[in-house]
Amino acid sequence: MAQGQMAATSGKIPFRYGSRRRIQRVGFIPFQEGAVAPPLQLPNVGYLAGILLTWRGNITGTGVSPRVGGPWNLLRRIRVNLNLGSASIIDVSGYGLHLLNLLNGNGFQNHVQYAGTSRWHYFVPVSANLGENFSTGLILLQDPQLRATVEIAFNTLSAVFNGTGLGTASGAGVEVHYVYWEVPDLEKVSQPPLVLHRVVEDTMPVSQAGEVPYLVPRQGILLQMLHVLVLNGAYSDSWERAFIRLNRVDTIAEATPDVLNALQILAQDGYDSNNSLPLHVIHWDFFSAGTKAGSGDLRDALDTEAVTTTESVVVIPSNATFGTGNNFIHTVRRILQPIQP
Repeated sequence: MAQGQMAATSGKIPFRYGSRRRIQRVGFIPFQEGAVAPPLQLPNVGYLAGILLTWRGNITGTGVSPRVGGPWNLLRRIRVNLNLGSASIIDVSGYGLHLLNLLNGNGFQNHVQYAGTSRWHYFVPVSANLGENFSTGLILLQDPQLRATVEIAFNTLSAVFNGTGLGTASGAGVEVHYVYWEVPDLEKVSQPPLVLHRVVEDTMPVSQAGEVPYLVPRQGILLQMLHVLVLNGAYSDSWERAFIRLNRVDTIAEATPDVLNALQILAQDGYDSNNSLPLHVIHWDFFSAGTKAGSGDLRDALDTEAVTTTESVVVIPSNATFGTGNNFIHTVRRILQPIQP
């Protein structure tokens, strides 16, 4: 049932019309090469919807340029943690988050102030989006017992950039803003749905060509999924087909690289800029029932707990080049998990 319908039956104003969006600066996380920075606590104010991260500071050296995956993977890991449980609601690499932003039409490489060696941006979606589904996944920060933090693990400069004598300008690091909605009078305004929206990434080794199945964890409702293929230590487009299979026998989606790219173009019909994903990314979008990617209802979403197994299979050709111990599939998932009141 839609939120407006629930509000109508309860006699309360829908949350959409009873609150106001705000954007505030939280702080700055200084760069520490190859280290995990101390967590930055978010204010105990409002319903958390999203976090905007901005890298500020020149990468210095001779012949400096981003490698494939750079500059985004200078943030080796981005986590948003709550003290209500051990699991992070956001746990993803910087590059994985950039690819997810691209899939949803947010190509920050098109930002007017983008510079691959001095300034770039990431958007961390805590709620499903900032548009029609803005209230799905909001986190109430107002509880004084709640502690929400942003934690960043930095990569080494040589892993992300070409060049010699690599370093950073003084004061380089990540500026953090958060997007939130005011907490209205909940006696008069309906509260957002009790749902967690999570973005999580994991890594699976690949040992041989042929069908490589990724067993999707039975965790909530799957909205989107990205696989990043790494063979012989480098991002690789050596895949020829991919499919989604339920209960080991029911193939519900199958596509080649060109078909997946065409589907992404169709889903991004409402966007003006080019947000195409690179060919080493295998992407499945079950959350584009609206007019744009990452919007609409759950028409196409997969309830992973309603079936025994959900497999995402990538088919790697026999002529693909494998290395030793350096072949992986990194998987980014967006999921919804209901919260028990």
